[in-house]
This record gives sequence, C-alpha cells and structure tokens, in this order.
Amino acid sequence: MRCKRLLPALIALPLVVAGVLTVVSGVGFCQAQTEAQAETRQARINPDETPDYCHRQYEKCIEDCDKDPLNKTRYDLEACYSSCWSTYSGCGT
Repeated sequence: MRCKRLLPALIALPLVVAGVLTVVSGVGFCQAQTEAQAETRQARINPDETPDYCHRQYEKCIEDCDKDPLNKTRYDLEACYSSCWSTYSGCGT
C-alpha cells in the first residue's frame, strides 16, 4: 500500500523541480509580449470563430445531443453536453 502512495510522489517530484528551476532561471517573472508574438498568436485564431458563431455551434451541439438516440441515460446526455461545452470554451481562442 505504501508503494502505491509513494509512486505518484516520485513521478510528481521531477515535474515540480523542473517548474521551480524554470521560474528561478528565467529572466524576470513577466516578460512583455513582442509585436511578432502578438501577430503570430492573432494568426492562429480562426477569424470565422466570432462569439455569435461559437454560440450557434454550441446550441447546435446541444440540440444534436438531445436528438441522439444513443443518449439514453442522464449520464450519456451530460457527457455529450460536456463535450459541447469543452468545444465552446475553446472556440475563438
């Protein structure tokens, strides 16, 4: 039993150390975003994904969940709704 509890700690320890080393060895805590970085980020955003578009896609997804005959239980329906929300939350970003 003790080995099972120790294993996650052994896996997490290098990740924590790596994170601390990254923060400590970094140049300051906050770096200003350059204009090129801002343009690159803007280029990755789909211009078609407006807030209205994302909302329509979300509503359509919810309707599809309601119509799907495979969503027989509440659990299935909530899983489908969760998928819709996940997609909606990433839309336009």
